Amino acid sequence: MNVRYVVVYQESANNYCAFLPDFPGCVSAGQTWQEIQGIVREALEFHIEGMIQHGDTLPTKPMTLREAVAYHNEPLTEGERETLAEFGEVSPNLSTTFGMVQVEIGIYAGAA
Repeated sequence: MNVRYVVVYQESANNYCAFLPDFPGCVSAGQTWQEIQGIVREALEFHIEGMIQHGDTLPTKPMTLREAVAYHNEPLTEGERETLAEFGEVSPNLSTTFGMVQVEIGIYAGAA
C-alpha cells in the first residue's frame, strides 16, 4: 500500500532539514535541496520499519498538507520559546517549504 505523508523542509544558513509531523522524531538533514529530498524518504522508511518491529501503530490517517501548514504555523508555547532562548535564538528565521513523500508500507508487513 502506497501512503503519502507531509514533509516540512527548512533551509538554514548551513544546510537543509526535514521532519514529518506524523512521525515525531523522524528528522533528517542534508547539504543540498536535492540531497534532503532523497534522505527524507530513507529516514521515513527506516523510521516506519523500526515502528513496525517494535509493534508501534502507524498513523491511521496521515496529516493533510493543509493540516500540516496550520499545525506548523501555530504560535510557540512558552516552553518552546524558553528552549529557543537557551540557545540564543528567540525566533528562528528559517525558510520553510511543505511537500509530500510517498512510501510503500506493505514492504514492511513481514517485519512485524
